Amino acid sequence: MRTFNILLTGDYLGENGQVASGDIGLGVLDNVPHVRAGFLLDQKPGPRTTRHIGTVCIRLEIKPHHIAEANGLVVLRPWVKASAFSAGADNLLVIGRARGGLRQD
Repeated sequence: MRTFNILLTGDYLGENGQVASGDIGLGVLDNVPHVRAGFLLDQKPGPRTTRHIGTVCIRLEIKPHHIAEANGLVVLRPWVKASAFSAGADNLLVIGRARGGLRQD
């Protein structure tokens, strides 16, 4: 069975590479076979990222290579423009726009 690759946009992360907003619920996937979750690390804030009132003030955009890598994509802030699909989306099944995480209370 193929692995289902879920990618979350890198704006979930802080400069240190850890989730910046606490527990976003990814633990629910830890014991799910054939599912792997990760982050788009090229979107992670760097030391020169400007912050304004706790919000990352950089323009992020989903690119064709992000679409090619994912079966599922969880988007926090980046734009998803038509150009993101210019190389196709053969493996992509779903895009979800998130407001804070995958947490289920």
